[in-house]
Amino acid sequence: MDKFKSKIISHVLASYTLRELDRKWLDKILDSEIGGQLRGLSDDKKYALEFTAYIASAYIVHSDPDPTAFRAFVNSLLADLPTEIAKRVMTSEEDVVSTVSGMSDDQINNMLDLVSNFASARGEPNEGSNSAKESLAESITNSINQKRARLKKRAWRKNNDH
Repeated sequence: MDKFKSKIISHVLASYTLRELDRKWLDKILDSEIGGQLRGLSDDKKYALEFTAYIASAYIVHSDPDPTAFRAFVNSLLADLPTEIAKRVMTSEEDVVSTVSGMSDDQINNMLDLVSNFASARGEPNEGSNSAKESLAESITNSINQKRARLKKRAWRKNNDH
């Protein structure tokens, strides 16, 4: 089987796995003591944890430009899992978008430095250059813009369903 087909199959299997996680396990996990602790965090800590999860997920998913079939499966899971968990822990997506959008350049640079340090700790070549940070910042910006678009679409549907 060629690599393209194996990646497609990996993504489809990951989608089914996520559906089952969503249907059976995520709520159970978040109803546990750990989930209660997550829900009990202050909003600022929830936002910081969510943002860090998105950065870590993006880093892991995009760190290998040519993943194996298994890695493609894991990447597909990791691309969606933080969002699924966040929507169960966070009170409002609008709050998250406004918080991240309102971050100063220094705060965003600190988060990007955290990712660079994470890469260094894993023994990976730390490109720590502005180009690596800019690439990550672009990825985060795209995610925020996608989330904004979904929120606008949801608000439009809500207003027009009457």
